[in-house]
Amino acid sequence: MMVWLNGEWKEEGAACLATDDGAFLRGEGVFETMLSRGGKVFELKKHWARLGEGCGRFGLGLMGEGEAETICEELLRRNSFTSSEERVRVRVTRSADHLLFTAAKGGTRDGGLRLMVSPYRRNEHSALAGIKAISFAENSLALAEGRRAGADEVLFANSQGEWCEGAWSNIFAVEKGRVLTPPLSSGCLPGVTRELVIGLARAQGREVVEVPLAIERVGEADELFLTSSLLGIGAVQRFGEQILAAGEVTSALREALAKYEKASLGC
Repeated sequence: MMVWLNGEWKEEGAACLATDDGAFLRGEGVFETMLSRGGKVFELKKHWARLGEGCGRFGLGLMGEGEAETICEELLRRNSFTSSEERVRVRVTRSADHLLFTAAKGGTRDGGLRLMVSPYRRNEHSALAGIKAISFAENSLALAEGRRAGADEVLFANSQGEWCEGAWSNIFAVEKGRVLTPPLSSGCLPGVTRELVIGLARAQGREVVEVPLAIERVGEADELFLTSSLLGIGAVQRFGEQILAAGEVTSALREALAKYEKASLGC
């Protein structure tokens, strides 16, 4: 695999970061994971804006969106990722050589997800709240525990006991036709797909409410679904011990997102 590291194309095994890199020493850095299809990155502008905000919080510089788009397309071409679904990941860390682009095959998109509540909580007042930070160990540990218990994803409550986000996803609920999701003040990541789904739901004439909700109330929803750049929209089939059906609203939004992706990528 070929990667782009600080202005140079390198084979993956030859791309090295310094031992004093801030990400290695202290987890200082941010990243983005973006969907690509047909050699193009989906919603690069939104991802790059969020990456820039994270860099700003860490005091890191970042190249312009146009240059990044050129690198992404060349990265996909060099790795022969021009027809199927892949992912492009960008990492910005605190060091002299701090910008890395990589690409890999994408995951599968399906529903039937199993979700459980994590025993750990998000701190909505944390300095990292709302940032896609490289220091991802909390998510990884919680998700590993969840998967050992048979879940595909875990749901974090925040310090107030309100729903917040998953380890790798944003969450939505449907109650009596209304689409609900945690507000950004909950401490959740401002997901790119989250933002798109809110807009698509409103375009369909649905009421969308960003609302604090006690974690115990989440299981009372008619439908639950998760969103992320690689997943798109995935229906939750099981929440704890509760069985949920893939509902009409989830299916309609999933179809709308798929159409939007195809139109945006020209495929």
